[in-house]
Amino acid sequence: MISLLHGFVVAFIGINQCFMIDSPFDHPEWRTTYMQSFLMVASLGYFMHDLVWCFEYQSTDKLMIAHHMYSILALLRMLFKDTLERRRLVP
Repeated sequence: MISLLHGFVVAFIGINQCFMIDSPFDHPEWRTTYMQSFLMVASLGYFMHDLVWCFEYQSTDKLMIAHHMYSILALLRMLFKDTLERRRLVP
């Protein structure tokens, strides 16, 4: 049920974000919007939940576990992108 709910909500929000007039993919220097941050936090929560599920029930192979771990790291990197860039600019 969690996967189904996550799939519908996040796919709908993600599709709306991809087809904005000024796409964030065209301007990587822009800060993330509230909706993009919400989407990343929702995805991060899902991947963390599913990774714990994979470890608890040992229901998937190593490739799926690697996929979840990489996705978690990538989402954390994007969520803290603005913080990391501000630290580099301040001496």
